[in-house]
Formats: sequence, structure tokens, C-alpha cells
Amino acid sequence: MRFIVMALLMAWCLFAQRTTGAATDESTSFRGFSQSTSVSMAFMSDVYPIGSTFNQTLQITVNGVAEDGDGTIELAGPVGGSINPSSVRLPNGGSTSVNVSFPNTAGVKTYTGTYGIKIAQNPPRWKTDRAEASATIFRISSMSVSSGATQKGVIGNKNWACPKGAIVYVDVALDPPIDELPMGSIEWGGDMLVQEQNISTRAFTYTPISRKEHLTAELRDSTSSDYLDLWVIWGSIDIHIRGNADQFPNAPDISVYADETKVLGPVSYLTADNFVNTSAKFLVVGKLTPPGIHDVVNGGWQLKRDKQMVAFYDEVLNDLGSSYSWVPDNSPPECLNLVPDNDDQIYDIDCPTASAGACDPETEEGYDIIEHIGNLREWLQWYDFNITGKTVFYWHTLLANNTVIKNSFEFGHIDSLPGNGDIVCGKVVSQGGGLAGVTVTAGGKTAVTTTDGSYRIKELAPGTYLCTAQKEGYTMSPAEGIPITVPVGGHVVDIHFTAALQ
Repeated sequence: MRFIVMALLMAWCLFAQRTTGAATDESTSFRGFSQSTSVSMAFMSDVYPIGSTFNQTLQITVNGVAEDGDGTIELAGPVGGSINPSSVRLPNGGSTSVNVSFPNTAGVKTYTGTYGIKIAQNPPRWKTDRAEASATIFRISSMSVSSGATQKGVIGNKNWACPKGAIVYVDVALDPPIDELPMGSIEWGGDMLVQEQNISTRAFTYTPISRKEHLTAELRDSTSSDYLDLWVIWGSIDIHIRGNADQFPNAPDISVYADETKVLGPVSYLTADNFVNTSAKFLVVGKLTPPGIHDVVNGGWQLKRDKQMVAFYDEVLNDLGSSYSWVPDNSPPECLNLVPDNDDQIYDIDCPTASAGACDPETEEGYDIIEHIGNLREWLQWYDFNITGKTVFYWHTLLANNTVIKNSFEFGHIDSLPGNGDIVCGKVVSQGGGLAGVTVTAGGKTAVTTTDGSYRIKELAPGTYLCTAQKEGYTMSPAEGIPITVPVGGHVVDIHFTAALQ
């Protein structure tokens, strides 16, 4: 029994020396050891991407020489991690390395190792010490757009939107934040996503096509990644100036205006006071791309319109309702549906109107002759971006003595609008531009073209005439002139000539 107790006591003493460092006193002289023996630990690199399993190298250096026998380093890993192998041999001191398996969490990690060197003798002798090594383990915490796209009016925190043609810059944020990564540390995915020079966490893409782009970023040799969806917006507009609005059930109801039907185009009708009215009824459909955009982008859509319109009452220009310059003519909210429907479409309706019942606001006397003439143009816009070009169309209506003389509503553009008291107007062009100094004659009256080639002949009596143009050194087309008929109280517009050098 005494022998068994003595054996257990000796075993316990050896275990205590090895695990508690009881024999670590530098002043204690162990046979075969140098008193200056120490240890240092350092990772080969101190920054690593996060991953489910990452084995990194931990360099161990032992200073001091075992005078005989072999030294053995023994290491204990941190909580949640492991070190392999747990012990290595160091013949007569020197350095070695082991693999450390990091836990799959981001942050600054500190690994503490306990080492011991033993003499190959029986029983072995130990000298123990401890050392630390730290590493930063990082992951991608987010991926977002820094410029070129927006989440304004966009549904879903992974969705971004931009107009076609935008240059979009994408950034990733790291956790914990790291000042700098080696170029190429992030693998970018997605069509035309290009690494930004000198910024390892940024890429950019050019967007020449309207589509949904799935963009990704992944840390190389890791499981850390993120993504975003970029919706590249574009569209088109269809302006319906003929037909029926029934085919667009999601558009505002145009039958509550003008003639109270869904017929589109130039219409005339009688009011309750038995006055003749004319109207140009139209419906605009904005078609949005890419498909499915209605589920993602529901804000910022606009159908915009300008007008360049003049009105005459008894042949006198009405300053209140006339403008020779383009001015806004946007529809009121009740005439718009700007929330995309399931067909990715938005809508606008309008119906400018002229009434034979118009009267002087001061004298309350009616007018015999009422004329509206001018241009309209409409386009699709998303926030401040023009998504489409501007489609131009015009309206020209003339009422005389409660009778419709003219009600024309077509695509195209009236180049020169008549002024107060003008009867005939048009342009003379040469080599694609206006030609100044051309004399235009009709009914014995003349006008000379201005720098933009436009002219106006005033106070020409109603009747039929031949309008001609001439300028020395030029041949005009048509050379024989243009027959015109000036109606009572009306105007003749778009009488144009082309000039060529002789």
C-alpha cells in the first residue's frame, strides 16, 4: 500500500510541473537548459478572410538551446479553435510552425500557446512558458451602391435602380473595418462589373442595356459574400391620337372630359348652351423596362409635357393663353396614373379645348372667330432623368360663327407659329439651315426672311394666291411657287421653300 501511495504522489508531482508551470522559475537551473530560453508566437499573416474552416500558419520560435536531448513544444489552442499538431519536436531549440484552425466568427482573435521543452532523460525535465499571437478575421458585412444608382422609390433593401447609361459604383464594407486589402482579394460577379483601380473594395459597371443585373462580391478563398440587384431603367411612350381609350382600362377615364366619350383624336361637340367646342383628345402610355419593374420601382415616374401654343380671338393674339416658347403643360393628378400596373405601364390623358362660346372677360361679348394653333411634346421621366426622347405633335383648330372650320390633330411640328395679325408664315431653308434675306411675296404683299429663315406676311385679305420666294444667286423649290388659300379670319402656316446656290 505504501508503495502505491508513493507512486501516485510522484506521478502527481510530474503532472503539476508540466501543466501549472511550477518549474518555470528562470533562476532554477535545470540540467541541460540555458536560462535564457524563451518563446515567441506570430501568425505568418495577421489578416484573414472568414471561412467555415481555415488553417493558417502560426510560427513558433524558441530562443535557447537544449544542451542534450530534444526539445518538445506543446501548445494549447484557444476556446473555439484548435491547433494541430498539439506538440512538435525541436531538436536543440530553433523554430517550427503549426496550423491553427480559426472559428467562423469575425473579429480580432488572440491565440495563447503554452510551450514546454523537455530533456530526453528519465524522468524528463521541463521548462514552460506562454506566448500570444493575434489575428483579425474579417467578413463582408454589406454591399451597396456608392454612386450612380438609388434606392429612392425602390422596394427591397437588396434592390437598386438607375437609368440606362449610368456608371454605377459598388462598394463592400468589411467587419471589422480594415484599412486596406490586397488588390484582387474580392471576386466580383455580374455582367461588366470591373474592379476599381487602387480601391480593393470598390467596383463599377456601365449600364448600356435595360435589364436586371445580379451583382455579387465574394472574398477569395472564403465563404463570405454578398449581393445586390441593379435594375437598369428605360422605357418608351406611345401617344394615341386616334382610336378608343377602352383598350387601356388602367388609364384615367377620359370620358369625363370634352365630348364625354372614350373616342380619341380631334372631336367637336355642342355644349349645353348650344356652342360648338373642339378638342384634341389623346392618351399617353409610358412603357417601362425591364420586365417586372412594377414590383420593384414604384416611385419617381413622370409623364411630362410642354406646349408651344398661340390663341387668336377675332384675329387678335390672346396674350393670356399664348406662348411662342416651350412652357410646361403637365396634366393634373386626376389625369395621371403614375403607379406602374402589372404590364409595367403608366398613363396620362389630356384634351385641350377651344369653345365658340368664349367671350371677352371685360365686356362679356362673344368672339366670332376663335383659333388655337401650336405644338405639344411629351416624354417619360424618372426623377430628374429623361428616359425617352420627346415626341412632338400639333393641334390646329378654327371656329368661325359657331361653326368648325378646321380641327387638325397630327404628329409633327408647326415650324413657325403665326403672330398677331399674321396671315401667311413659313420658312426658307438652305443646306439644312434657315436662309436670311429671301423675299417672299403673296397677293402683292412681301416679307423678308430673318436669320433663322422664317417669314410672316401680314394683313393679306382672304382669297387664293400664289406665294413665291426669291433671292439673288439662289434657285427656289418649288420654283413655280406655292398656291395658297387664305380663309376668312384664318391663317396659312408652314409654307416652306428650299433654296439652292446657283
